[in-house]
Amino acid sequence: PRNAAGVSEGCGLGEGPARTARLVVVGEEPGPQEVRAGRPFLDEAPSGRELTTGLGVAGRAQSFVTNVRKCHGLREESAAERDASIEHCVAAYLQPELSACLEARHVVAVGADALRVLSGQPLSIIKCHGSVWRRGEWDE
Repeated sequence: PRNAAGVSEGCGLGEGPARTARLVVVGEEPGPQEVRAGRPFLDEAPSGRELTTGLGVAGRAQSFVTNVRKCHGLREESAAERDASIEHCVAAYLQPELSACLEARHVVAVGADALRVLSGQPLSIIKCHGSVWRRGEWDE
């Protein structure tokens, strides 16, 4: 089976109307609950509740929601292993998902890994919190 972005289903792939979504939310990685359900940002998990509260049910239903990493790291891993996992997930899943979001006007990075992947820069999530940029305006 494939999700709305046309990507094969797997652990926590994106969810929502990819082709018509005006907003894309990219988190870091699914938690254990999301992995079990195969869905990102579940309302039963703290991050999912916060997202739905912030967007409202209607806004959430009209948004495409995904994560940089598609499976939760269930064991300790080195920085190199984590970076390799992120690189694989971005190339295999996230880039096709984002390419399918044809009408997206805004992309929100939720977490440091999401910010780094979306910007291509080692930006500080603390310094960037609440900031808005147009594509290519990544200088701190």
